[in-house]
Order: sequence, then structure tokens, then C-alpha cells
Amino acid sequence: MKKEYVIFFCESYILVENALYIINFYKESNIHIIVYSFELNLLFNEIVDKKHITNVKITYFVKRREENLIQTVYNVNSFFINSLKNKVKDFTIIFSTQFFAPDTAFFIKKLRKKSKKVIFLSPKNYTETIPTKFEKFSWKNAAKTILNKLFFNWNLSVKKMHGREVIFLSNDYVKRVSDIYISNLERKKLVNSTFLFNSYTIINSHFKVVFFDTPFQRDGIEPSSLLDSEMESIFNDILTKYKHDEIAIKLHPGERSLISDIEKYGIIIPSYIPGEFLSYMEIDFAITFWSTTIFDNNSKMNISLNNMVTFLPSDLRRARNSYLLNRTKKNILFPVSHNQFKKILSE
Repeated sequence: MKKEYVIFFCESYILVENALYIINFYKESNIHIIVYSFELNLLFNEIVDKKHITNVKITYFVKRREENLIQTVYNVNSFFINSLKNKVKDFTIIFSTQFFAPDTAFFIKKLRKKSKKVIFLSPKNYTETIPTKFEKFSWKNAAKTILNKLFFNWNLSVKKMHGREVIFLSNDYVKRVSDIYISNLERKKLVNSTFLFNSYTIINSHFKVVFFDTPFQRDGIEPSSLLDSEMESIFNDILTKYKHDEIAIKLHPGERSLISDIEKYGIIIPSYIPGEFLSYMEIDFAITFWSTTIFDNNSKMNISLNNMVTFLPSDLRRARNSYLLNRTKKNILFPVSHNQFKKILSE
């Protein structure tokens, strides 16, 4: 009997969990995962290699930020012809995003007629959102909408959401094109996050503390001797209780750490490996400034260092504290001194 062939488009790290679900659910099928970043390519190739998975093929669709529209159109068409067109018949398409992915919208448009079925699998914590129109008419936005419709998919438009411009694939089209539409509520019944990340983890060490590095540069913070000295003092507090190899330092995807010689404080977890792959059942403390991974871990205690340092502007500190408290029901501790911090670590 011929194996089912499944194609999944994995555009970003938020879809890693969906990809793992597909790998686990379609064990008897041939799976083709299209990844859109170098880091995701590294991650899934390592998973396939270390877990000896033979039915999964990873293909890296190279996207460059500096591309203009003509280059993007050329690259999308070239990738489609070389990697997807006429490769298989009667396949299943699975996709999970409506935003910032005109290329995926193009691939779906081209592939759906030859496919057996199309499935929309909601990303984690997905809510059906309808972006709004811009308050003022703009020829630039109108031109972007028309060009995206012409070159990629007629159901795309350029709109505004949360104050930023988005390229959006309409909700009506997503539901119309999908033979199976898996909402966020239905997804929660299907996807067991803990099971998936434990089953496919590629981290073997057992840690007691995890520090999630923060990309300060995104908020205009630059490397400084003050930053280094304050972080050294904090890590020295941790090292008074825990050994170097009991501390995991999780680097942020796509960003370098601003902390000098950070590797001397613990074992580096490469930036391309999501923090969810850590075994949190054995972790006493998850420590960060404002990394969102703190929302999803199952460590015994979560700590934010925002109030312990002076290299952060006070307005940024307040905004990030509010962000953390408003986004999760988890208990997060905000020590304001080394004495408080060390007391928490010793409890």
C-alpha cells in the first residue's frame, strides 16, 4: 500500500510544536517539512538525525530580509518548481499561519488542486484575528496589496494589527481552502506539548537551573562594563549553590548574547534549540529578564531579574514587568537585591 505523503510549512519557531505533532501523528507517512530559517533547518535536521527518523524530509526555503519584491517572486517560483512542483500526487497539505507568509499562500494556491486534502492546524494559543484597515488611504499600501494579490495569492491583503503592518491571508479563504480546519480549542485536545518535547528532545543533560538569555539589543541596550559586572554578580550568586554543569544557558534564537563570556557561567544551549526541549521536571529555577519561554516551562519557580539591575532604563523595566504579569498566571518572583535573590535560591 502506498504511503500517504504530507507537506507541512513551518515558517517560524511558534510552529515547531505543530511540526512535532505532525511527525508523531503521521509516523506511517512520508513527511516533507518546509522550513523558512537556517535555525529551523539545523533544529529539524538534528532531530531527524538523533532520533533516527527515516520518513521525514527537511527542505530549507531560503528567505532573505534584504530581498525586493522581484527577487522574492523569483525565489518563490524557483523553489516551487525545484522542490514542490510535480514531485508527488494525492498529498496532504498542512499549514498553520495567515500572517507574513505570502510565499506559503502562493504554494497552497499552486498545490491545492493536486492535493488530496488541505488541513489548517492552528498554531499554539491562536485566536482568529481580523486585522483592521489603515485609518488613512495610502497608495503605498494599496500597491503592496495589489502586488501581493497578483504575484502570490489573490486572497492576500496588507492591513494593520497591533499597530504594525501585516500581510494577511483572509480568514474566509483559510476556511474555504481547508478541508479540515483545526481550531485552537480542537488543537488543545490533540496536541500534548509536554509529551512531544520530551519525546523528541535532543538535550541529554539534566539541569537544575535554566537562564533564558534576553536580546537586549532589540530595546536599544548596548554591551557595557556595567551590564557585564551586574550579570557576573548574579551568576556568582547562582554558582554558590549550583555547579557549572547544572546551569543551562539558553541563547535566544537569531540573536547574540550581550553578556561577555557567558559560557563560563553554565552549559550553552544553542539558540536554534527551543527552551521547551529542556526537562523542566528536574529544574528548580527558570531565570530570565522577560523571555516568553518562562510562560510555558514547568520549573518549580520562575524568577525575573528586571528589578535587580541598573543597566535597564526604569521605563523599560516597568513595561517588561507589566508584560510578564499580564501574560501569565504563573507565579513570577521579582527580587530587588542580591540578598533577596540568594534567599530565594536557598529555599
